[in-house]
Amino acid sequence: MTQRVILLVDDSSAVEHLLRAALKKCGAPIDLHVKRTAEEAVRHAVDAPAPDLILLDISLPDGNGLVVLRCLRLHPPYQDIPILMFSSSHADADMQRARAQGATAYLIKPVGLAGYSSLIGQLAERWLCVQCAGLGTPEQ
Repeated sequence: MTQRVILLVDDSSAVEHLLRAALKKCGAPIDLHVKRTAEEAVRHAVDAPAPDLILLDISLPDGNGLVVLRCLRLHPPYQDIPILMFSSSHADADMQRARAQGATAYLIKPVGLAGYSSLIGQLAERWLCVQCAGLGTPEQ
């Protein structure tokens, strides 16, 4: 099976740790690449192959994730890649701005390893067409 790549753009090491733990539990061939800042994310878009899926936080230490989203959507290799805004914000305004800028979906960050494991199962199945052997179905 082909290795799939998720690009996480988030400055939180806790979020990265939970996603890595959930991916390990999943057991699917998914590699997590992490960028901590808006600048790193935009530079990655220019310098590296496009990932299969992007999880993009709205709040980054050097800028707004919505600006990164807009920049990525203007770069041809990223126009059709699922870019999921990944935030702790429940604000309708943030969700609406994300959709208007081209976000494929808006996800509220889950709590704890169980929440992240469920999220990874859903992402793998829906967006990457990969089954997670260690998680069962996302509903379990």
